[in-house]
Amino acid sequence: MDPRTDTKTQLGAPLRIGESCTFRSFRTNNYKLHFLESPSGIKIVLNTDSNARDLRDNLSYIYGLYVEYVMKNPLYTPGEPFK
Repeated sequence: MDPRTDTKTQLGAPLRIGESCTFRSFRTNNYKLHFLESPSGIKIVLNTDSNARDLRDNLSYIYGLYVEYVMKNPLYTPGEPFK
C-alpha cells in the first residue's frame, strides 16, 4: 500500500509488530482511524478525534495485552471466538 518504496520483504522473514503494513492512520474532518497489523495477521483498528497524535505505541500495547491474556490462555482454542 506504499507506492513510494520498492523494498520487498522476503517471504517468511520475521517482522516486528506493526511492520507488516505501512498504512498507519487515516484522517478525515470528523475522526482519525489508526491501524496496526501484527505479523500473525491480527488487525487492530482504533477511531479517535481527528486531532489525536500518533497512537502506534498504544496499539502495540493493546496487541501485547491480546497476546498475554488471549493467546497465552490455555483455555483458548485458536480460531474460536473468545468470550
